[in-house]
Amino acid sequence: MNRFSMLIVTVCLFANACFAGESGAKVLLPGFTFYQGKEELTGKLLFVAGRSLLDSTNDSDTGIICAIDLKSGEFEKLSDCPSVEYFISSVNGDACAVLSLEKPLKPGEMMSAPFEYLPTTAFLYCPELRQSKSLRLATRPKDVAFLGRHFFFQLDVFDDEPRFGSGPSGEGILHYDFDKDVAKYLELPDASRWERESFEGMSVEPSVSNALFFHYGHSGARVREGRDYPSGSLYMYDVQNETAKAASLRYSDKEAYVFKCFDGQYIWFGGYDTPMVGTKLYKSKWKNERLQLALDPKEANKKLLTKSSRFGGKVNNLLAISPCGHFAFIRSTTQRFGKPSANTYHIVDVTSGDSRVLLRDEVQLRTDSSISSVWWVK
Repeated sequence: MNRFSMLIVTVCLFANACFAGESGAKVLLPGFTFYQGKEELTGKLLFVAGRSLLDSTNDSDTGIICAIDLKSGEFEKLSDCPSVEYFISSVNGDACAVLSLEKPLKPGEMMSAPFEYLPTTAFLYCPELRQSKSLRLATRPKDVAFLGRHFFFQLDVFDDEPRFGSGPSGEGILHYDFDKDVAKYLELPDASRWERESFEGMSVEPSVSNALFFHYGHSGARVREGRDYPSGSLYMYDVQNETAKAASLRYSDKEAYVFKCFDGQYIWFGGYDTPMVGTKLYKSKWKNERLQLALDPKEANKKLLTKSSRFGGKVNNLLAISPCGHFAFIRSTTQRFGKPSANTYHIVDVTSGDSRVLLRDEVQLRTDSSISSVWWVK
């Protein structure tokens, strides 16, 4: 075989590799393509699309919450919503939130406080009920968690009006009960009050129902007498009786930022930003690379599934494990200088390491609109 023939074969093999797994393409929106494969995927993909993508006559910056049924490939519009700055959904898909500034900033407008300290509107939607409600938050949430139709927001707390040069006096967790339409901050029963208090580190543990876990800490002078709770300890809030108490669950048992697959092993990216960001995707009996290195330095229980060169992006994020536990869900982001970013969503078989494209988001490259982050839910 001469060099020219070898070159033709090489090009053909490369082209086949690039387009493998991309049959069954469905262009759902301008620049937004879904690829339905032969796998028996379950659950749905939830995201917010700019309204102009679905209605070319409407140039408003509002959005529409949408869903893709992974079994049938059907596309569905669920609810109108405000413009989206951040979209997040529960793992079960029974609740989601669209976050946006209460008052959109005008071009050239000087902010009176840092962006994260500005009042935010949370548009809350429950797909099963087909109902939505709006909640005003004093600042932009640092974290959001869900327990059924209970929403939890970790917020900075200020003694005075937020402004440049001043920091928060603490952090609180605001609990919103969607059914009762009631919002209140979490508190420890009869607790002493301190100059600075922090409720943070929220997580929901699959093995414990109706419970939100969080860390509580305090510092500074005591400002109110009461019961002293250990600072830096783990606590549990029960949504049924609306009380908080010390948690018996050890911190090492927590499953926050852990990606467990069907056989009880874990999926993670290796490297500095393990487990969520990296270039090499591994499967291991350990929850992350740090534990792997400490407890299994010879890497006897570690398997390389795939490398980022298969995805083609500059930044690769491990987003979730599929509801069935057999696939890792990865977003690969590519951005060229001076141009909007493009996202490609891949699925990786956690047994074989085979991967393919599930979604391709080039909306910002092709239109003046955008698509939010995509969530794989049950």
